[in-house]
Amino acid sequence: MALAALRIALPGRIYTPAHEEYAAAVSGFSLADTITPDVVVMAESAADVVAAVNFARAQGLPVGVHATGHNFGTSFRGGLRVNTSRMQGFSIDPNAQTARVEAGVRWGAVVQAAHQHGLAPLNGSSPLVGVVGYSLFGGFGWLLRKFGAAVDSVTAVELVTADGQLLRASADEHADLFWALRGASGNFGIVTALEFKLHPVGHIYGGAMFFPVEQARAVFDAYRTLTETAPDELTTSIVMVRMPPLPDLPPFLRGRAIITVRGAFVGGPEEGARLMQPLRNVEGLLADTFQMMPYSQSASISNDPTTPTPVWRRTAMLRDISPELVDTLIAVNGADSATPVMVLEIRHLGGAMTRVPDHATSFSQRHAPFLMQTLSVMMSPEHAVVAKNNTQIVNEAIQPFTTGGVLPSWLGDGDHGAERTRAGFSPGHYARLAELKQRYDPENMFCQNHNVPPKA
Repeated sequence: MALAALRIALPGRIYTPAHEEYAAAVSGFSLADTITPDVVVMAESAADVVAAVNFARAQGLPVGVHATGHNFGTSFRGGLRVNTSRMQGFSIDPNAQTARVEAGVRWGAVVQAAHQHGLAPLNGSSPLVGVVGYSLFGGFGWLLRKFGAAVDSVTAVELVTADGQLLRASADEHADLFWALRGASGNFGIVTALEFKLHPVGHIYGGAMFFPVEQARAVFDAYRTLTETAPDELTTSIVMVRMPPLPDLPPFLRGRAIITVRGAFVGGPEEGARLMQPLRNVEGLLADTFQMMPYSQSASISNDPTTPTPVWRRTAMLRDISPELVDTLIAVNGADSATPVMVLEIRHLGGAMTRVPDHATSFSQRHAPFLMQTLSVMMSPEHAVVAKNNTQIVNEAIQPFTTGGVLPSWLGDGDHGAERTRAGFSPGHYARLAELKQRYDPENMFCQNHNVPPKA
């Protein structure tokens, strides 16, 4: 009876496993984690979210939420899932240099709209990632070192809490909830809209350099030197990649193992070229795509996949890129390794993010200088066995070089759980989050996420 009433209230927006539309409603970009809720609500407005939360509370159902499904966390079973992908409204205020987006908006649309006004958000490398989840769990993009993490640009959050209230949280309204949301995201409610700052960036000097993986040591040495003196205007990453033998790839990449340095510089071409010259001097350069580009084309720097794929991944915060770490990476993932992962990326952090006071938000990973992730595609059961084995070997080898922390938004696909989530926060922040969870969601209704349980 209750579900029938919900269907009447939200016609065409309620799906169960019996519906043909159910599969699309629960699918996400990451195919390694599959969710099977009892009920899916395809929310089109904040009022729809209120109705969904009230239904779940009355029925005693656990709740999860997603827009693009880039990070389910794990393969959740049962409960109610709110899919916000239909909530696509957004606006740009060029005078205030701010944006407001509804919960289903992806970064690509915001980047293009803001660029029309000479502005840029603190988006990630992929235009297909949702704004809300990315921003509230941290958000490390190509403007990170210059302007900080995306979480620090958020100025207001509209959300539905466990008691069915639609609240606005900001520095002046529900400030404790605003603190918690900026770092622990969906633990405290379902976000319906987000407001955040934009920045005056129209063009960047960006691109990538490609080398054979046999040159890994020389490339890592040059990259380490670059990061030791890089200005805040330069954000970079270094990536070891096993390229698949796909016909649409350039011949110099097709089926090869390579190492690439990617980056974006907020400044002119002369200074950008000067900063990157030490990498160009490394022997074996296969290609160099660095150039001035409109910020609206920044997705071309990484060229992240656009097709949903089953991947297995792990993540860690690194203390440095020491010669000893490089030796380890070459041993377990270099040209002669028998256990390589498909992608091993290290991103240079620091800069503006580190100058935000630790107590400003619940986000806790401000001071690690580097972030690493590994990804391997699992296209068959046989591939899955190899991917999981190699991922384990590589990540066990690098443990002595980690801080012990993780970025919660990068957990998932085999890298999740209570202890991994706890590692994403400082002890003090985690304790305060558990207390606030007890206040705002004492029954832990919002638990299908990187969960912070209520304080006992």
